[in-house]
Amino acid sequence: MDWIMFIAFVLLMLWIYITVVYLIKKYIRNLPNKNMILQQNIKIKELEERIAYLEAKQNPPQ
Repeated sequence: MDWIMFIAFVLLMLWIYITVVYLIKKYIRNLPNKNMILQQNIKIKELEERIAYLEAKQNPPQ
């Protein structure tokens, strides 16, 4: 009976480990997309600031 419990425990641990590894890999695969979106948003804001600066430089307020 002890061997059956031990084998069941080992199988349960393996199942939990495999599930956790799968979920972590799935989560990590989605992370770079979010980082790229954030970087693109930052680049867009920088470009908007440059455009505003150049427009102000070209057309100084009267």
